[in-house]
Amino acid sequence: MAYFGAHGPPQGGKLASNRQYYGERDHHGESMTNQELDHQRSSSGIPPLAATPVPAALAVALVVVLGGTAYTATLTAVGGLPAATVAPVLAALVVAALALIHTARSPAPAEEGVGPVARALSPHRPIGWRAERQARIRQVIAAGDVLTTVLQPIVDLNDGHRVGAEALARFGGRERRSPDVIFGEALAVGLGVELELAALETGLTALGHLPPGSYLSLNVSPSTVLSARLAQVLDGAEAARIVLELTEHAEVADYDVLTRALDTLRRRGVRLAVDDAGAGFASLRHIVRLSPDFIKLDVSLTRGIDIDPVRQSLAAALVSFARDTGPVVVAEGIETEAELEALRHLGVPLGQGFHLGRPMPVAAVDLREPSGLSRLG
Repeated sequence: MAYFGAHGPPQGGKLASNRQYYGERDHHGESMTNQELDHQRSSSGIPPLAATPVPAALAVALVVVLGGTAYTATLTAVGGLPAATVAPVLAALVVAALALIHTARSPAPAEEGVGPVARALSPHRPIGWRAERQARIRQVIAAGDVLTTVLQPIVDLNDGHRVGAEALARFGGRERRSPDVIFGEALAVGLGVELELAALETGLTALGHLPPGSYLSLNVSPSTVLSARLAQVLDGAEAARIVLELTEHAEVADYDVLTRALDTLRRRGVRLAVDDAGAGFASLRHIVRLSPDFIKLDVSLTRGIDIDPVRQSLAAALVSFARDTGPVVVAEGIETEAELEALRHLGVPLGQGFHLGRPMPVAAVDLREPSGLSRLG
């Protein structure tokens, strides 16, 4: 879950209110679904986070883009062109479609300074704020019992088998605050990588609680991937069962450098996932440049997909792209049976979300238990 979403750091201290860093809606508590949050916002006089209709002109443009996507896929299937030739064209069409959707559906910019994350990242901070926050974050890293991990199951949507889990950071004690705020503060005071590495160390301990053959997905930023300490943290872990989920804190300055760092880890057996696909441009650049093993559909694409043909078309395009180029698609934020069924029939193989399993303490998670999901007929 990318802290800054897919568009780099917020401009002027702004941060979209529905973007999180280490887990879905974690600052609202584990029991809050998107529907419950909408009810909470409505009762407070705040409009729900609903997508606006696509304008007619944009709908025409989408038809052109998605029609081109279908035509390109047909060239591969019928015309005999190799997938390696067609894949870049298909990727460009998907990026164009997502750009159109983002333009049409982006909410109005938030007011300056709204929310705790925006305040943490604002340049207008009280005197002594930086030193005080640095001291608190260093205490979190050193304490050993303030930073904990919860797990959210990742489920095979075809047969209901739980194939893995995503590790999500939580904070206790005096730091019982939203993880996105704390990670934002750490980034603002120059301790972002250090806190991420501490979260990775804590999260890796969960691997021993998961059954053989399952995998553990851990969030990392590009800056942490480039840290020499990451290899040390991962040393001794069963690399083939680790998936590093690349989040986006800022623009990647040099993809060649990032690719070399990732290649070193991937040669050891570590796999790569690109997070927030469908949320914006950065995740699509990651997909094209880094050739991940997993593509994770953003909750903004999953939410309401059962009633939105545009979301269905974009998800289908990403599934088709993944089928031609190799990565496995994982849908995040599945909260209703209708969303689940829509994703299953679109051919999305894996998924996670409150409907399939809420984040729980490590000791309470048993991936061998049945998910309750029936086999797709």
